[in-house]
Amino acid sequence: IAGLILTILLPINWYWGRRTAEPLVQVADSLESLVRGVPKPLPEHIYGYRDEIGRLFETYNRTAEQLREKSSLEQEVLQSERLAAIGRLTAGIAHEINNPLAGMLTAIDTLKQRADLDPKVLRTVGLVERGLTQIADTVRALLVEARVQRRPLTPDDIADVQTLLHAQIAKRRLQVDWAFGEIGEMPIPASLFRQVLINLMLNAIQAAPEAGRIGVSVTSDSRCLVLTVWNDGEPMDDEVLKHLFEPFISTKPSGHGLGLWVTYQVVQQLRGHIWASNEDGRVCFSACFPLERKESAG
Repeated sequence: IAGLILTILLPINWYWGRRTAEPLVQVADSLESLVRGVPKPLPEHIYGYRDEIGRLFETYNRTAEQLREKSSLEQEVLQSERLAAIGRLTAGIAHEINNPLAGMLTAIDTLKQRADLDPKVLRTVGLVERGLTQIADTVRALLVEARVQRRPLTPDDIADVQTLLHAQIAKRRLQVDWAFGEIGEMPIPASLFRQVLINLMLNAIQAAPEAGRIGVSVTSDSRCLVLTVWNDGEPMDDEVLKHLFEPFISTKPSGHGLGLWVTYQVVQQLRGHIWASNEDGRVCFSACFPLERKESAG
């Protein structure tokens, strides 16, 4: 009788012991991960009973969730402090840049008043003036209190970017697919849009392989204008995409990681949004700018 009872009880005890021990081993392994960082939650159905062991698993998962939230808040605080430090730095730089810029813009305005200027010289002066105005507006965009002048975007601004970047594109023998369509005057600050376009174009030029391809397109509807810049360089992994628009994050050894951060700040100021993705073997950056609605008369 004793042997029969043992034959029945041993498998049952082995089953229940294994059912209890395996989840406890997972809890122990997860607790050891506290030394390396935030612990991972245990599966919800690892132990389907509401006894003392089940309460232990529930308590562990609640603790892990609170630790993850605490870690996320700490990261946000660190990022806020880092951005605040950069803001103080840009405020000092803005003061030093704006003074000589104001003098150069005044000199250009005086030069344009001359009646004997050659038309080619006048076009070049206009290009320089728009470029300096863009620099001034970009510096203002980095300051929270800044109010950017609202000169509307025109096809000339896009043509300026093509002219400014032509030498760098030719140097790397890149093929560029321009797709702008019939873009007229748009109610978007021209200087800030130019800055976003130039930064994304420079990023694409540097990321594309020698003799590779990049593409630029601008489309619009009644609500927003969408800028897309892509290149056929190496795709970015998920971790890089996650932190791509943070300051001092760069995929290039010589990069400082501020170009995309500045671009992100400008897009945010325009109440738009920007994102990056890997699509069909291309690295694609897209930015959406909401169009300002004009008040209807009457």
